[in-house]
Amino acid sequence: LDVDVVLKPMATVRGRVVDATTRAPVPEAYVFLEGEPSWGLEAAPDAQGRFSLSKVRAGEHVLVVLGPGPGRVSRTLRVAQGEVMDVGDVALEQGAPAPPPP
Repeated sequence: LDVDVVLKPMATVRGRVVDATTRAPVPEAYVFLEGEPSWGLEAAPDAQGRFSLSKVRAGEHVLVVLGPGPGRVSRTLRVAQGEVMDVGDVALEQGAPAPPPP
């Protein structure tokens, strides 16, 4: 019995997290796709704020960027099979840092 397995190429989503006011990179941010399993679908940006999420299934996803303070950005994306999507700069409003836990 022969079985053919066809693997569909996964997509990649990449971009850069920047401060909305200064446009400086925000390497302390956390980036993920909401509601997806975590393998390859979460990332901490590098020192220049760049991130890359690999192994993304084709379809609609919600990209979430959390700042080191209270900042949060959500963006709905539609990615195609095998696509490398560059979302460009994601501007994060950082505001005042979150207070430390009691």
